[in-house]
Amino acid sequence: AFVAGSDDLITDCVFMNNLASEGAGLYMLEDSDADVDDCTFLNNTVQGGQFPVGGAVGCYFSGPNINNCELIGNSSELGGGGMYLEGSAPVVTNCRFIGNSAFNEADGFGGGLMNSFAAESTIVNCLFAGNSAMRGGGVASMVFTTTNMVNCTIVDNVATGGGLEVQHGGGLYNFDSNNTTLRNCIVWNNAPDQVAGT
Repeated sequence: AFVAGSDDLITDCVFMNNLASEGAGLYMLEDSDADVDDCTFLNNTVQGGQFPVGGAVGCYFSGPNINNCELIGNSSELGGGGMYLEGSAPVVTNCRFIGNSAFNEADGFGGGLMNSFAAESTIVNCLFAGNSAMRGGGVASMVFTTTNMVNCTIVDNVATGGGLEVQHGGGLYNFDSNNTTLRNCIVWNNAPDQVAGT
């Protein structure tokens, strides 16, 4: 689905087995402050194109509220296997990111979630489990981002970059010039490390 410049309500939908060059399940652009509730994103894939991100959800310069959604088994070539956020101020609540991946062996960031380029995201009561990427198996936060995570569980994620002896943030990877805050979160049993980066 493609949403641009609107305040739509998207509820009780299933986005499954889609293929695109960006945002294979749901692609939000330009001030799309939609409410996305109780949706399932299953086995969507982003590959090819100039910037293949957002396996399930791609969100650009928007402020949606994403609630009670499941993002399971989605993948992207570059980043945000589950969700990609750029220049956005979304609030993501009570969502489960399970078994998503950013599969590019050279540049894969954020298997579950990738915050990028001036995103100001709030992530509350979410689960990140079994996700994988070169850096940030669960979550990757890139340049000029502000990421606030509250009451989240980040477990059993894997960062594959450079072999398991290299520190690449199995749970969470912070790139340069970002501000990430974890409050009352569990970050546990991620490989090869829990948190890495600056």
